[in-house]
Amino acid sequence: MKETSLTSLEMIAEKAIKIKEKLMKFLAGAKNIEDRLGEVLEDNELILNRANDRLDRMEKRQEKMEAMLQVLDGMMYFTEWQDKKKIE
Repeated sequence: MKETSLTSLEMIAEKAIKIKEKLMKFLAGAKNIEDRLGEVLEDNELILNRANDRLDRMEKRQEKMEAMLQVLDGMMYFTEWQDKKKIE
């Protein structure tokens, strides 16, 4: 009976060792995934920063264009006013 229980304990110990080895491999894989995820997040942050900078530049250009359009509109109104004044 002692041999049977000893054999059972040995089998349980072997299974425990195998489970531990699998767990260690899993944890190593999880660490690799975590590291890669960190790299991907850093890359995405750089991309978002570049896109944000470009949007800021586009917004500034749009503001300048709107100001120029207002000036042009004013000039056109003035020339039309002068033309009407000459006709009268």
